[in-house]
Amino acid sequence: MKLIWQLLRQHVSVLQLAGFLVTNLVGVAIVLTAVQLYRDVTPALQVPDSFLDNDFIILTKEVEGAGIGKTSFTQTELAELAEQPFTEALGEFTPARYSVMGGISLAGIGMRTYLFFESVPDRFLDVRSDEWGFEEGSEFVSDHS
Repeated sequence: MKLIWQLLRQHVSVLQLAGFLVTNLVGVAIVLTAVQLYRDVTPALQVPDSFLDNDFIILTKEVEGAGIGKTSFTQTELAELAEQPFTEALGEFTPARYSVMGGISLAGIGMRTYLFFESVPDRFLDVRSDEWGFEEGSEFVSDHS
């Protein structure tokens, strides 16, 4: 060990050695943080989606011709689906009729995107609607629980 230290002192200054030490500590901290993040996030990503259980299926209509034409199901098609023996209940997603935009601005640089909201019939929700409230003019949906 004494020989290694003598060799290092001849070719590496104390300041360089301190810099190497700090750099190695930062590197180890980054690796340990990444491992911890991986261990924290992995279980959450492996859990099945709790919003849509395995007893739900979402059907969409095939869009052809660059989106020209009907992209929603007709009443006849919905009636045919409802009559199928595997269908217990049928509901439609209803798109919001208002524009919503989300954005972030950081250091003078901003990003924005349109957000799209859809609703489903209340019978498909597992949250009671009397636990939530919205007053016109308010910016937030409130939780009354």
